[in-house]
Amino acid sequence: MLHHRKGYLYAVDTMGRILWRFDAKCLSISPPTLGDAGEVYVASWDGYICAVNSTGELIWKVKIGRKGIYSQPTIGGDGTIYVGGGEGENYIGYVFALTHQGVLKWQVSVDRTVLASLVLDSHRTIYVSSLGGYLYAISQDGEIKWKLKIGSPIPSSPIIGQGGTIYIATWDGYLCAVNQQGKLMWKIKLKGGGASLAISKAGDIFVSTIVGFIYAFGPNGEQKWKLQIGEVGNSFLTLAEDNTLYISAGRKLLAVEPEGKIKWEMEFGKGAQLGHPVIKGKTLCVGIPALCGIDIP
Repeated sequence: MLHHRKGYLYAVDTMGRILWRFDAKCLSISPPTLGDAGEVYVASWDGYICAVNSTGELIWKVKIGRKGIYSQPTIGGDGTIYVGGGEGENYIGYVFALTHQGVLKWQVSVDRTVLASLVLDSHRTIYVSSLGGYLYAISQDGEIKWKLKIGSPIPSSPIIGQGGTIYIATWDGYLCAVNQQGKLMWKIKLKGGGASLAISKAGDIFVSTIVGFIYAFGPNGEQKWKLQIGEVGNSFLTLAEDNTLYISAGRKLLAVEPEGKIKWEMEFGKGAQLGHPVIKGKTLCVGIPALCGIDIP
C-alpha cells in the first residue's frame, strides 16, 4: 500500500503495477494500516478515518469532531482502531479508540498534539508520545494509567523491548528507557534529535537522528556502534529478519550490517524525499513520488 499527500491510497503489487487507487477526499492521509481481513485503514489531517476493502472500495468513513488525525492507525488484538491527533502543534492532543465498524468507543485528552503512531504491549496497554514531551500509558478502556514528563517533544513512536521496557527518542536528542510503571530508567544523549527507532529480537535498539547519525545500543543503553550517513533531515529505519538495517534518509537508501558497516547505498534524484522502507519477501519497497521495488541481495 502507498499513500499520497493529496488523499489518494494506492494498492501496488510486487511487480510495481498499480492495482487500484482510492480517493479518500481528505486533506492528506496517514500511512495505511492493514487489518486481518485485508481491509485498509487511513486517517486524515482534517479529522476523518476511512476503512477500505481489499479491492479499493470504501467500507466506511467517519469524522471525529473538528480535530486533525496525524498518526497512522494502530489495530489492537480485538480489532479496536487507535489513532492520535490534535488541533495543531501547540494545542491539546487527543487519543481515539474506534470499533472496526467505525464507532467511537472513547477519546482521551492529552497535553499536546499526537503525531506518532500508538503502540500496544502484550497487556493491551497503549503507549502514546506527545509534542508536549509526555509519554502516556492508557488502558484499553481509555483510562490514563500514568504519564511521564520527558521534556522535549517526542515526534516518533515508542518501541517496546525486553521485559516491557519502552524506548523513545526526543527532538532535543535523547534516547530514553522507561519501565512499565512509568519510571525513567536511563537517558542517553544523541547527536541531533531522534527521528526513528527499531528494535531487534535480541533487544538491541537502533535510532536515527535528524543530523545524519545512526546508533545501535544494547537493552541497557550500552552503545555498540555509531555511523554517520551524511544525510540531514528526517529518516526511517526498517530491520530485516537477518538484522540488516535499511535506512531511508532524504534521497539516500542504505543497507547496514548488524555490526554497523554499510552494505550498500543508493541515491535517488535531486529533491527526492524517501518514505519508510517496507520489506515484502525479497523485495524492499520505498516511496518517493513514485514507488520503487528493489531486490534484496
